[in-house]
Amino acid sequence: MYVANRDSGDISIFDTATTTFGATVTTGGTGPQGIAVSPDGVHVYVTNANSGDLSVLDTVTGHMAAPVSTGGSDPLGLAVSPDGAHV
Repeated sequence: MYVANRDSGDISIFDTATTTFGATVTTGGTGPQGIAVSPDGVHVYVTNANSGDLSVLDTVTGHMAAPVSTGGSDPLGLAVSPDGAHV
């Protein structure tokens, strides 16, 4: 499970099997808010409400890509299409 930490600018990874928090990953943006996971579980998408962008975490490598502009301000929620082709 992924938890957005809006005030600290990162996301926490919670292991539901052990009920413990693992890694915390900085999003590169400010004010992480919405989180969606790709159907295959390989990518975690995070909206950064304060900076108006979107971050993408590769769950295999643990690498957070540089934020991408959403073209708007204050993005909050998001969704991934069932085939994973669109966010």
